Amino acid sequence: MCIWDSWLLTRLYADADQRADLRALLDRYDKVREAYPLYNPCWPSPTLYTRELLRIQDLAAKKDVPALVALCQKRRPTDRGSELEYEDELFCSAAAEALAGLGGPEVEAIKSALNNKPKVTSWLLYALGRSRAAGALEALKDLAGRDPGDDRDFSDCLAYALALQGEPGKQILKRLAEQDPEKNRAARRWLEEKAQPVWLEVPGPRVKAGSLPKSLPEVPK
Repeated sequence: MCIWDSWLLTRLYADADQRADLRALLDRYDKVREAYPLYNPCWPSPTLYTRELLRIQDLAAKKDVPALVALCQKRRPTDRGSELEYEDELFCSAAAEALAGLGGPEVEAIKSALNNKPKVTSWLLYALGRSRAAGALEALKDLAGRDPGDDRDFSDCLAYALALQGEPGKQILKRLAEQDPEKNRAARRWLEEKAQPVWLEVPGPRVKAGSLPKSLPEVPK
């Protein structure tokens, strides 16, 4: 199961208020998989992505801001472009989306984390860009005056986050493009390009509560 399938599945089951049913389906699948060597390759279970995305949803439901902030900064030492880096980026992005949807408590927590100058800032900035909480845009505006230091991605990620804030963010980008040579390139890019969220919205009506499958078909013996 690819990450997109996992994201769509967790999104649908969350909309249907059936996260517990999805978790039971995953448990059932893994139990069957263990019983049949043919379905038990060396790689981790195909349910891995779905389980991690469910865990992130659970953290959001509990409004566990510190845990989500920590996940946004999680990056294992690995080669650039490797499967591990790909997984980390996807889970970080899911945590950032969850953080952005909390409606307020995320802003101060993200500002505090960024003040500690962490190694990974991109997804914290993204969460501010996606947040519609009061103070998110102001936090990004304040960060625009910060020296990025050795963080090579900071300027581009900040400009992207500002672009995600729509017209108010673009007004700040225009000023950056005119005033700050260091941020000029990134600001110009996101003034010209349309900023899209990492996880695009699913078109169409949302599923009804309790309408999704609750069990798997029996496996023939």
